[in-house]
Amino acid sequence: MKGTATETRKLLSRVITSRAAEISIENTRTDGDIDFVVQLADVGLVPADLSDQIMRTKFFVNFLGELLVRDDIQRFIGILDGLDSKMYEDMVCSQQHADFGMIIDREKGLLRFTMHLSLADEIARERFNGDDGEGLFGLEATSGSSTSSEDD
Repeated sequence: MKGTATETRKLLSRVITSRAAEISIENTRTDGDIDFVVQLADVGLVPADLSDQIMRTKFFVNFLGELLVRDDIQRFIGILDGLDSKMYEDMVCSQQHADFGMIIDREKGLLRFTMHLSLADEIARERFNGDDGEGLFGLEATSGSSTSSEDD
């Protein structure tokens, strides 16, 4: 039965275990939005999966989009590195990524994504800052409970 938790897990498992997808960047706009495409088969999906309800959820679109960006972060870092300081300020710092957009191109077997470049910047900072005990923005990384008292 389509849409069940078991079917969703099977679909996500195929996506997670698929080979690294070849991303093609189609457009980088001056507002920092970036469009990229990936072949359906490259992310472990088949045309029959397109009718599954999970494909139209914010959860799935954001999960798949971020997985793709994380898998190919170097491509996005290359775009960030190519920006001068004014372009970086205008394109990356002017807005913050909220959610991916995804269009299914059934005829060509493609998934078309739109995201804001600030997400790639965030992931890159996370990668470079995450191993030294500092979190993003130089804040000390913590684990466990986020609250404490002096009486503890």
